[in-house]
Amino acid sequence: MTLCAAAACTFAGAQGLEDVIVEKYYVANASDAADPDAGDLAVGTVTYRIYIDMAPDYKLETVFGSSNNPLSIETTTQFFNNEDRGGLTGNDLGAGFLDNGTVLLDSYVSMGAGGENNWAVLKSEDTNGAINNSDGKLKNLSNIAGIPIRVADGLVPGTPPDVTFVPGSSIVSQLDDVNDGPSVFITDGAWAVLGGTSGPDVENRVLIAQISTDGDLTFELNVRLGAPDGSSETYVAANATGADVQFAALSYPDVAPCSAPFPQVEDLKSQIVANNALLTWSPVLGSLGCQLNLQLADGSNIGTVTLGTPEINQFIINPNQLTPGTDYRWRVRCGCSQSPVVVGPYSDFDFFSTPGGATVEAFPNPTVGVSNVSFNVATLTEATLEVYDMSGRKIAQVFKGMADPSWDYRFEFDGSSLPNGVYIYRLNTNDEVITEKFMIAR
Repeated sequence: MTLCAAAACTFAGAQGLEDVIVEKYYVANASDAADPDAGDLAVGTVTYRIYIDMAPDYKLETVFGSSNNPLSIETTTQFFNNEDRGGLTGNDLGAGFLDNGTVLLDSYVSMGAGGENNWAVLKSEDTNGAINNSDGKLKNLSNIAGIPIRVADGLVPGTPPDVTFVPGSSIVSQLDDVNDGPSVFITDGAWAVLGGTSGPDVENRVLIAQISTDGDLTFELNVRLGAPDGSSETYVAANATGADVQFAALSYPDVAPCSAPFPQVEDLKSQIVANNALLTWSPVLGSLGCQLNLQLADGSNIGTVTLGTPEINQFIINPNQLTPGTDYRWRVRCGCSQSPVVVGPYSDFDFFSTPGGATVEAFPNPTVGVSNVSFNVATLTEATLEVYDMSGRKIAQVFKGMADPSWDYRFEFDGSSLPNGVYIYRLNTNDEVITEKFMIAR
């Protein structure tokens, strides 16, 4: 499966190397380009983060290029290197300067670091907030880059290892503190960590490079992983020999043919982040754009937006476009051609609720059958609490009547006769509709 563009591009694999993730971290705007200390930062420059995603207990040992397996990172223009506080590696970005100007957009290589004393993580996995930029930069809310940096900066405190260069740092000199390019090309060298390194959390993802450019990015990479039994596994972009594994995701971008039927989008997820509705999905490789349809939970149509970015996989709805205390559902479809039209079917619906006065909570969740559900309301209101399956079919009515804000309503729902799966508690009041998903898993 491949996820590209708005937030990240993920390629599935096997063995120790599970995925290569290319996250679009940020898109520079005119305010960023006006940073007097940054150097030549073009409007529209995209900052990409490249992660190696490994199976549990594996370690990343080296990122290398050889005569048989050259390593290349290329752009059609130049790499942006912050002239004031940039560096060759993520560790070189001083912790005291990460909030300065456009330092966070510097191009560098890494073995996990997104800055001194900071691990790099996907913004979608970052739960500890964000650095407040002291110069008023990095405020762009472009959907192309997914979660804004001012909401989640993709940094978590820690002590990532220093990078060792073989034979020396000159192999990546194009990523020093002056704009350069158009390529890093290595046929006899590597950046590495003696003994290897795991990621900072259970996801076991290690950042190997951050590249900022206003051109088209391409790369071919090769990596060596340390296995739990002490052996090593080598993955290459091309020309595999011996025990080497040729892993297509180590080449970027990958291209898929456009043909009908175009696959259905899967893995829809909804999150409320700083009162924004963050909607994500997993589009198939090769999509040129998507259509997202938003409805109220009762099926009343709100509208459809066309997202014209290739392989986009996120959309953010601002709070001022949503009604507080309201339940929504949404679906998405993607396509690869406008003439002739080649578009996939709409996905199943996913649901989200904006914060409001009423609340619904299910526990335990998951459950083996019997589920407890509680709800509260903010004002005296008529209310119904019902159970639905994911197709929208009503399973049961748990409560109907007047609900008093001074009461804590608690009920037991016996779903032991229902098949395993995800179900929805839906609370309707005079003012809002709230939903809560719960899972039956035996």
